[in-house]
Parts: sequence; structure tokens; C-alpha cells
Amino acid sequence: MTTTTLPNHNNAVLPSERIAAWRIWPVGLLAAVLAAVANALVFVVVVDGFGVASAELDTVVPTLAFSLLGGLGATLVFTIIALRARQPIRTFRLVALAVLFVSFVPDFLAGATAAGIVTLLAMHVVAAAIIVGSLTTLTRKLAILAETQLSTCE
Repeated sequence: MTTTTLPNHNNAVLPSERIAAWRIWPVGLLAAVLAAVANALVFVVVVDGFGVASAELDTVVPTLAFSLLGGLGATLVFTIIALRARQPIRTFRLVALAVLFVSFVPDFLAGATAAGIVTLLAMHVVAAAIIVGSLTTLTRKLAILAETQLSTCE
């Protein structure tokens, strides 16, 4: 009686979760800049267009700085997760969602007006959507290439 052993892929990264590591930092930097620009547009529309006044929305400089820092921080976290996790995209999305909710806390504690709080929350969501979306889609390896590499493991 012969026994056939099937390959064990328990430790393999799913083909749709394969990350091209060399793309992470260029994509992360681009995402950080795009998030800063998008949040600057939100700032201009809300503050100049709708006349929302709040101490947190005095100038666009903190908006740009915090958007860029958030993007760089997210890129660093994604790099670490991509190197260590079996499902890096899923893991990063869960971590990013948790961080997004935690980032809401200071907005409520800052003593801003209701309109100011809504604006700040919107900026967090805009930045997260751009940064997380870019990092988890533009850094994936092509599915065909990943499947080819996975089939060579058998």
C-alpha cells in the first residue's frame, strides 16, 4: 500500500496576499502625499467654503504634517506586517481600522465645535482610505506570478 503525501501549505502566504516588498515605500510615500493633498482640500472646502471655525482648524499646516506623518507611520507598520504575517493585507487592514478608531479619541477631547469634530473625523477617514487602500492594493504581486511561485513549492 502506497501513501501519497500532500504538500503542506499551512505556512504559505495566500496568493492574493503576496506583497512586492520593493513597492511598499514608494507606494507609502505616494499615499502619504495624496492623503495630505486630499485633507488639504477637505480643509479648504470646510473652512473657506463653509466657514467652519475651530481652533484645530486655524491653519492647513498641521493637517498636512499629520497626514504625512500618518502615512509614513502606516507605511512602517505595513512593512513590518508584510514581512511577518501570513495574511499581511488582512492583518494590516484590521490594525489600520483599530488605529483609525483610536485616532478619533483626541478629536472628541480637543474641545472643538461639533462641525470641527466632524471635519477632523472626516479627515481621518479620508487619509485612512487613501493610505490603506493604496498600500493594500498597489503593493500586491500579480496573482499569476504568485500562483506560479506557489505551485513550484509542491
